[in-house]
Amino acid sequence: LDDSHIRVSVVGGLNYLSKQKYNDSKIIRRTMHTPDDMRNIIKVFESIEKRIMFSWTESQKCLFVYKCFCEMLDSFDPYDKLIQNGVDYLDSLTGLLYGKIKSEGVSLAFKEMMDRIGIECHYQSIKDLHSFNVVKIDGKYHGLDLFWDINNKRHNNKCEFKYYGYEDGNGFYNNKYHNIIEDDEEIRYPVVPISKEDIKSDLVVVNVSKKEISTKMTKYTNSEGETFTYTYLGESCGFSIFVVRQADSINYFYISKNERFNDRLSGENLSMACFRNHNLSFKELPKDIKKFSRYIRKDGSNFILYPTGKTMFADIKEYAMLEPYMIDGNEVLKKSIILSKNDLIGNKSKDFRKLVSNYQLSKERLDDRLKSYGGYIGFLSNDSINYIGNHTS
Repeated sequence: LDDSHIRVSVVGGLNYLSKQKYNDSKIIRRTMHTPDDMRNIIKVFESIEKRIMFSWTESQKCLFVYKCFCEMLDSFDPYDKLIQNGVDYLDSLTGLLYGKIKSEGVSLAFKEMMDRIGIECHYQSIKDLHSFNVVKIDGKYHGLDLFWDINNKRHNNKCEFKYYGYEDGNGFYNNKYHNIIEDDEEIRYPVVPISKEDIKSDLVVVNVSKKEISTKMTKYTNSEGETFTYTYLGESCGFSIFVVRQADSINYFYISKNERFNDRLSGENLSMACFRNHNLSFKELPKDIKKFSRYIRKDGSNFILYPTGKTMFADIKEYAMLEPYMIDGNEVLKKSIILSKNDLIGNKSKDFRKLVSNYQLSKERLDDRLKSYGGYIGFLSNDSINYIGNHTS
């Protein structure tokens, strides 16, 4: 079929089949998109979805999408050319492709995005005046006006969330831009405000939960002329934990807080420590110390896993994964946050470890999991370990 003669209608919020006020040729035309535009619009949605973490709550996902749209889009001004290919693009999803949009277009886009990630969202409008959204999260409705946050951004392009669930039903619907009292086809939802504390708390999560974090490593040369690169990871049960890089390999070591790490940093000491549960200290390791695990892939690359201590729903645990990298000439550790229902640290089975390193956390598959599944690497039972192991061999 010739793409130039095809149009894709995305009804979404403009459901002209159920609302008479949208059953208008001008409005119906706003739901129509060329196949090429539709493909590019979906790419915009997917670019945001790939950055949503599997472990986030609905409120965190909603806030993240709101933030993304606010920062990637600008409101129109009277001098903007509104027509592209015969379409008033600012009023429709096509505005996503031009970076400028009206309240109608961004409210439609926000509803589509919420529909895609499974959060109940309603598109509401006062004809020829303004459009906005209502979302339902944890059984409560909240009124959102994304366009006004876009319109009132500071010069640094930062979303201020001033119109993100900021009022209750009386304040929200009494605003002239949201007053739908004379429109019998719209529903006045019992919206409640979102507290500033909740917004701040969700922002901390979405800003900190990066899929990849680079940690610069420190170089040290001992008295014998041996050079090592290392970084400090924290403390557990009175012991400090370090990662040491040698060539393209990394390993982890424990040392008592009262001992100097550099004093023990030599090739001989590191080799001996590996036979003592990676303990560089003269003291014995506590039984309940935070456990790390080192994996080696078939190609010789290696990585370190350790639990962050967070447990998600359905017993899914969060792990941090460290890999050695060179970035701009600096030796760094790439840190990826991954989620698994398996205990990736306690299991000592050689078959299980091979499966984790060469299948579950191969470089290619890990990259796909971080982008498409928020870091969730999947579940394997003992039976499936044998099956997949035989299959891959």
